[in-house]
Amino acid sequence: MSPTERRRATVWALFFAIAIYAFSWQILGQPPEWLRASGDLPQWPATFDLLLTVPAVYWWLHRRDRRRAALGALALAGVGIWVASVILPDTSGPAWSALRLLRNVGLGLGLVVALEVGIVVSMLRLVVRLARDRNPDYALREGVQQHFGTTLPARVVAFDMRMWLHVFAGARRAWHYAGDTHFSYHRKDGNASNQQAFLILMLIDLPIAHAILTVFASATTAWIVTLLTVLSLALMFGHYRATLRCPVSLDSDTLYLRYGLAVAEAAVPLAAVAQATPCRDDLPRRAPGVLRLNEAGTPNVHISLHEPVVVVGWFGIERRVDTIVLGIDQPREFLAGLNARLAAREPVVSMPVHGAASTTNE
Repeated sequence: MSPTERRRATVWALFFAIAIYAFSWQILGQPPEWLRASGDLPQWPATFDLLLTVPAVYWWLHRRDRRRAALGALALAGVGIWVASVILPDTSGPAWSALRLLRNVGLGLGLVVALEVGIVVSMLRLVVRLARDRNPDYALREGVQQHFGTTLPARVVAFDMRMWLHVFAGARRAWHYAGDTHFSYHRKDGNASNQQAFLILMLIDLPIAHAILTVFASATTAWIVTLLTVLSLALMFGHYRATLRCPVSLDSDTLYLRYGLAVAEAAVPLAAVAQATPCRDDLPRRAPGVLRLNEAGTPNVHISLHEPVVVVGWFGIERRVDTIVLGIDQPREFLAGLNARLAAREPVVSMPVHGAASTTNE
């Protein structure tokens, strides 16, 4: 449909809806004598017009634009429920209670879904525009910084966009990350396999939990919990795919920390690294100043820093850390490469040159 045709169809649909609402209000509020003589007025004609006729007319006028037609018809059905609850004398029965419940649940779910859809669409537009020949992860991060800056809300938006990016991005194209040596962590003690198994269990549990909550709690509670579970599944699936995609990397002067969605990329200068050793004692998960990047088993790399660095973690929250513990697939190779680079950066101390002592007797 052209913009002119769309506006014309919308005007006609809204005019028809207002006419039906006004007619229903008038005929039920001040019915004529011939209707009063017949006894109680039946509610079903007005209900039929408010809930079905008005949405159907809107859909018919916009039928060439199916998405707009469906969304508009649903919206007018919700408006019809509200109008009916105002003008009809008795809307307290079980059917009306169920309709109002569906309207309220639909509005809440619709707002959340609309927000997430907006984020996904924004992410796709940014990636398509910026990532023709680049890593989509970098393109998305730079695009968000250009548009929103580096404040906490911007970092939260960036985290959400990155989650959806890894959920929907295809697996065929290789993503090239900074660094000349890369180390994976998805095989460490079955890290990725454990995530995959947990995702399958949550998918199996989703319809069962929804049915149980509907029976023993309420439909509203069931739908709210189901929606939150679906968002949690998207978060976990994005983290799973980022775990397979995003390596820990080294180059001549930088350690690049990446760990699924937990850390997008933290560039730690090698000049800030004091020591890198095998990790023999697991540190507490929430110890102050400690960044623990390990999800299965015990970490196998311990890195101490000369001074704290800022790392952006889950949901865009910043932390200052001076100790890093890692769980990676190739700890010996990683430590050898990191320590070799640290040794190459150490300044060579020149020994003083002493003159030979004279042994000639005067």
